[in-house]
Amino acid sequence: MAVLSSILRAISSDKSLWVFFVGFLAILFLNGFPVSWGGNEVHYLLLSHSFVEDDVYGELFSAYDETNSKFFIYYLLGSLVQVLGFDLTQIVVTLFLLIMMSLALSFFCKELQLSPPLAFLGSALFFFALDGAYYGGAGISLSTEAKNFAYIGTLFSLTFALRKKWIVSNAFAIFATYCHFLVGGFWTLAAIAIFWHNNNDRSSALKLFGSYVICVLPLVVTLGLERMEAVPEYVKEFEYSLNYIYAAIRNPHHIAPFASMDGITFWIQGFINIVIVASGLLFLRFTISNEDDRRYINIIIGLHAYLVLALIISFIDQKTYLLAAFYMFRPAALTLLLTLLILARLVTRHTGTKNLETRSFLALCALGVVLSGPVTSFLADTVNYKGVSVEAQLSEDERQLVDWIRDNTNADDAFLLSPTVSGDYGPPKWLGFEMYTGRPAVVQFKFVATAKADLAKWYRDITNSRKLLGGDCNATELLPFDYIVYSDEAPNKGLEDCTVEVAAFGNARLLQITR
Repeated sequence: MAVLSSILRAISSDKSLWVFFVGFLAILFLNGFPVSWGGNEVHYLLLSHSFVEDDVYGELFSAYDETNSKFFIYYLLGSLVQVLGFDLTQIVVTLFLLIMMSLALSFFCKELQLSPPLAFLGSALFFFALDGAYYGGAGISLSTEAKNFAYIGTLFSLTFALRKKWIVSNAFAIFATYCHFLVGGFWTLAAIAIFWHNNNDRSSALKLFGSYVICVLPLVVTLGLERMEAVPEYVKEFEYSLNYIYAAIRNPHHIAPFASMDGITFWIQGFINIVIVASGLLFLRFTISNEDDRRYINIIIGLHAYLVLALIISFIDQKTYLLAAFYMFRPAALTLLLTLLILARLVTRHTGTKNLETRSFLALCALGVVLSGPVTSFLADTVNYKGVSVEAQLSEDERQLVDWIRDNTNADDAFLLSPTVSGDYGPPKWLGFEMYTGRPAVVQFKFVATAKADLAKWYRDITNSRKLLGGDCNATELLPFDYIVYSDEAPNKGLEDCTVEVAAFGNARLLQITR
């Protein structure tokens, strides 16, 4: 027992950067490995590749984005794809995010003077037990997405804000904003609000904000011009506005809590959790006398108040969705993580050294319980791992069909993928169809752009695609498709008049459109 007590005391009292880094590295490793693909990652790397190589994809590819506001992250990822290819880029970027996210969390927790076991428990709860956000579904992970680069910059920015190194904090905030405007922009405002709150210095806070605005002004202008672009004439024929299409049809799980009753339970649960946590924080605010701790609590209460306000605004805006594009609920992820870490700080500072070993032992036991599921999943995924390639996820029948497509169709033939256009997002193995075949898929439900013209094209093509899949052969005149891919589902019988089956391997089939 004496040895165990010594080990627990050493782990809990040693707040060196390396202790934090190794612990976070292990926790985040379970979050991102073995390396695989998600739909967002397929989308980002296709867009990034096309950004640096104009001619690599034709006009009929499903991943398109005419905006320039994501130039920084597109250029970075696209250049890597040029040199390394898709799969190796995915591995390299995941490793980079693993190391940098671990470092960012380590610096932040060291600055908060957290006990390592409590810091690890808080982060493990966030990543594995609490869905990574109160609500809104836009969590933090090691996926190859712009937001995760921005969150790394944001954590470093907040760390240096706590150190009162405001120039360095601003530099990281600018980096985060160029990676992802909404993530970087919101948390920069939060950091400046922290400065104002802690120093009661409005003049200096405004100077910080002014310098930040000057540095990101080119990005703001670019975004503004993109939002003012004209929309195609055929938009007048749509039943819904583009704002409604983007929010209520494509992204209700992220930005439109009142779009339907199907997903409202998720939002209600998140709201209840926010109220409970905020109430607890208010209680602590009036029972803790330490001024520094009360400042931290004030900040977290303010963030929770924002999330409640965002829900109220969303309710008011549910007819027009004018504010939906601002993704008002995106801060719910980092707010939850910061809340858990601030609570870990309060436990660290207010339980005293007398109960150090007991506190560490209980925290490590709880950590073991939280990580038991992720560890089991990691081992199972490792045993069943087929490789990093998206194509490796295909079944044997699907792989034979893909080989047939490569050998017997032209590079400019266009495909409609039934598994990914019928209303859900579809598995990554089909979202990556264009990666491993080089053939355009024209439109996929998962791949939606934010520019008005791109969004209009997406909705038009999705609508016409559903007509075709529903058996309306007249829709063949509205779409440039040459083939329809089916997997694990039978084609609609109405298609018999305008298609012919040219290949079949088990449940994987290919229909050619006859015009």
